[in-house]
Parts: sequence; C-alpha cells; structure tokens
Amino acid sequence: MDTEDEGWQMGIGGSIFLLVLGAILKFAVKASPDWIDLQVTGVILMIAATVGIVITLSFWRSKKSAEAQTSQEIRRTNAARREARRAEPAPEQRKPQQG
Repeated sequence: MDTEDEGWQMGIGGSIFLLVLGAILKFAVKASPDWIDLQVTGVILMIAATVGIVITLSFWRSKKSAEAQTSQEIRRTNAARREARRAEPAPEQRKPQQG
C-alpha cells in the first residue's frame, strides 16, 4: 500500500471519527456548560465530517479514474507496438541492401 492510499484512508477515518464525536455530543451528552453549546458543536462536527468524507471520496474517485485512463492508454500503446512489430518483416525475409 502506498502513501497516497493511506492518505485517503486517514481522511475517511478522521471524518468518521469526527462524525461519531459529533453524534455523541449532539445526542448522548446531557451536560450543558455555559461557555459552549455541545449540541450545536456536535452538529457542526457532523457537518464537517460529512463534507470531509465527500471531498475525500471525490479525490479518491478522480484518482482511480485517472489511473484507469492511464492504464488504458498504456494498453493501447503496447497493442500498437505489437501490431507494428507484426507488420515488420522478419530479419530473414528482408531483402539485402545492395551497395
């Protein structure tokens, strides 16, 4: 696994962590300190996590699409090279050059 794959997995993992933390603050914590509204903080964390997941998945999808396109181009190039080799006469079939 290369570091780019680890990057998107960490993005998904971090977003899921924020989503869970936000849900805990919104739905499970009953304390209400005067200096912060934990329910609003939970909603903000859940929204941020959702945006993070969407962004991470869109980057991952575009990367996979680019990789697929590149591999298709490589296959086409290799196929063209094979066809060109087949079209060339074998060394023993070439006419000797007279000089």
